[in-house]
Parts: sequence; C-alpha cells; structure tokens
Amino acid sequence: REHFHYIIETDTVAFTDCVNCLVAFTNSEAGSEVCLNALAFLRFCALKLAEGALGDLEETAATEKQLADGIVDVTPSKAATTTTCFTDAEAHTYFWFPLLAGLSELTFDPRSEIRTSALEVLFDTLKFHGGSFAPGFWSRVYSRILFPIFDHVRADIAPSAIRGDGEDYEVSAADIDDWLYGACTRCLELVVDLAVQFHEAIVEADIMPSLLDLICGLSTRSHEQLAACGVVAFKRLLINGAPLMQPKEWQQCMQALKKAFSLTTPDYDLLTTSEIDESNKSTANASLVRIKTQLLLVSAACDLFQQVIESRETSNADTIYVLLDVLEEVHTKAARAGRTFRERASDLTQLAREAKPLVLAVEVSAAALALRTLATLQAETQERSAQLVRMMNAALENYIHTTEIVTDADIREDAQGSAQVVVDALEAARALSEATFQSNISTTYPLLVALIRRGSKQTEVTNALSDLFRERVGPLLARSIP
Repeated sequence: REHFHYIIETDTVAFTDCVNCLVAFTNSEAGSEVCLNALAFLRFCALKLAEGALGDLEETAATEKQLADGIVDVTPSKAATTTTCFTDAEAHTYFWFPLLAGLSELTFDPRSEIRTSALEVLFDTLKFHGGSFAPGFWSRVYSRILFPIFDHVRADIAPSAIRGDGEDYEVSAADIDDWLYGACTRCLELVVDLAVQFHEAIVEADIMPSLLDLICGLSTRSHEQLAACGVVAFKRLLINGAPLMQPKEWQQCMQALKKAFSLTTPDYDLLTTSEIDESNKSTANASLVRIKTQLLLVSAACDLFQQVIESRETSNADTIYVLLDVLEEVHTKAARAGRTFRERASDLTQLAREAKPLVLAVEVSAAALALRTLATLQAETQERSAQLVRMMNAALENYIHTTEIVTDADIREDAQGSAQVVVDALEAARALSEATFQSNISTTYPLLVALIRRGSKQTEVTNALSDLFRERVGPLLARSIP
C-alpha cells in the first residue's frame, strides 16, 4: 500500500500485471493468510483505480498500445491523479475488467473463506464506486462479470475433485450445496441491490430484462433451494425497487412474475392419481417443489401489492390487473386439485398427502389476496367487479363443498383453513356497488343460503354472513317486497 505509486510510476499499464498477480496468489495453495491478504490488496487496487490514481486512462491505454506496437520509444510519465467517469470505452475496461473478472471467478472458489471474501470485495467495489460507472459500463459489468457467475448454478454439478495448483480439492455433495446455493443466494441479493442502488443507470443500460430473466429462470428450477433463492430475489427487487420504477419497469416486472407463475404450474393431475411409480416419480417430486414455489410467489405478490398501491403514481391499473388474473388462475387450478384431494382422501399416495396441505395453502392465499385487492379497488373503479363476483362465488362454492364432507378429520381442518377466504369473500361482496350487487344476487344468494344451512362453526364466518345480510341482502329484499 505504501509503495503502490512505485508500481505505476514509470509504467501505468503494470497495474494490470499487478492485478493478475494478486488474483493468481488468491487462487493458489499459498495458504489462507496469503490468499486473504491478496484479496485485501485487490480491494486497494480497485480503490486507487476508482480514485483516478492511474491518471487519464485513455492516454495510458494509447501509450500502452504504442509501446506494444513498437511505434514510439517513450517512457510514460508519472500518472497524475484524476477523477473520471468510467464508460465502456476499451481504455476503461482494459484496467477494470481483469480486476472485476478475477474477483468474479473467485466467488466460487471451493474454499469458503476465500469465496466469501471475494464476494464481499467484488460487490463492495461495485457498490462504493458504481456511481462513477456510465450505463454502458454497467451493461458490460452485468453481462461479462455478474451474470456469468450464475453459469455455475445453471450447470449440473456432481460431487467431484476440483484441481488446484498443488493438489485436488475433494468437494462433497454438502459442500456443493453450500458452494452453489449458499453463494448463489447471497450473490443474487447483491446483484439485485446494485440494480436498485443504481436504478437509473441500470434501466438506461437496458439490463432489467436480462436480470428478470435470470431471476425467473432460478425461480422455476425444480431444485427447492434454488427456486426459493429466485423468489426471494424477485421479492427483494420488486419491494425495494418499487418507489423507483416507472410504468415500463412495472410492466416488465409483472410480465416476469406472470411467467414465473406459469412455468411453476404443478402437474396436479399426476399428484391426484393413485399410481406414482419410478417412471413418473421425478415429475411428481418436481410438481411438489412447484407447489412450494407457487406458495412463495403468492407470498411475494402479497407484499408487492402493498407497494403497488403505494406507488400508484408510477404504476398503472394494468400492473395490478395482470397479477390479479394470474392469482385467479392459480386459485382456480389449486381449488380444483384440492377438491379432488378431498374426494379421494382415503386413496391418496404418500406424496399426495404431503402435497395436500400445500395445495390448500396456495388456494387460500391466492384467493384471499385477490379478493382483498379487488375489494380495495372497488372504491376507485368498478372495472373488475365481474372478477370479484366470480372469485367470491368460487370461494363460497369451495367452502360449501368442503363442509359437505364431514367424515374425515383432515377435511374438517381444511374447512377451518378455508374459513378466512369465506370471510374475505363476504366482506368483498359488501364492497360491490349497489347496482353490481343487485345484478348478481341471483347467483350469489343460493350460495349464501347454502352457507347458512351448513351452520358454520366458525364464528368469523357467521359474523361476516350476518353483516352482509344486514347491510346488503336485507335492504335489497325489503325493497323488492311490494
């Protein structure tokens, strides 16, 4: 550190040789102390480069080319410290990218302390100095440095020996899980945080679609931890980035979320069959993972809706409508599968029994979120009244069907789990305009009567039903009597 200026005093381009040397030391078998010290020096090199210690990079790169071509015989002068904005010009990437690429490769070093430190140095460098990066530079950082990190995750890696300079590292399955999925989770969080911190430059560089594709791809994997990693990153991007997003970014995010829901649709028909053998067991297990992923996606959507409502100035109605349509489809499929599970309760496979409460959770959470959001929107617009009525009636029908099966304790538990959705449906009905409620009473009233006949033991259902009859049904019937 004290003698850094001697490295670049007579030959500024020696900086890249210094960086390559430090990366080699970090990647060697010299011992953890030496490797970690090399990483610390790489951090220092990034600091000096960002501070402009190498002087005018355009001039430095031009001099280096002349020397390499033998055009002139010149001794580079001592670099003058300058502050610069780094662009995607070759002169800038020539000095930055060996350092960033070296750190990127080290983030998946088989030694835990090395990859953790490399990850910290890489993202600290980008976080602290990213304000000096132009959109074009960020585009190259994401395409050449950050996105390739996840190529390790996309590949199918089995326990193996990874050769170092001295001897092989034996990597177990547990180490690989920690290596790939542990590092992947943290790395993806940091990638998303950069996109939020430098949102304007990232959007201008058109990086958002590629970032969403990456997150969506991870969210739809059949590996449970990887899928969860992708969903958490999705949620992190949408929640933290909500105040910064414009309508175009909102639309991109909603389409990506819609795609994630579509690609994680479980094979419910397979799970409800009585025959799962070796030929379809893998697909059945993948469907179980997809159910868990959809439950996470609905949870993310729940948090997102609050952000969308608070960011109505930068979002638009279509943003909400896209997600409402997705939630209705998710609920419809899960409700249909749940009904089949209940009808075949005594003939379910072990895998189906494991999936059954998860399917109910997806059904309940998707319906509850959609109904509450639709009810909230009624104060602003009646545009989605038909969807509200459709989902409200579906929720009532599912609950009535569930309570009709009273021979199984699990079914009674299902009814208890669905009670909150009924409450949401009844409260949503009260949010409808008088004209809309009256025009749909012919389809809703028989369901309300059936609900009364079932004599629900859930106090909250009884109270919600009582409120609806007192405020809406009773006055409507009174007006219809001559």
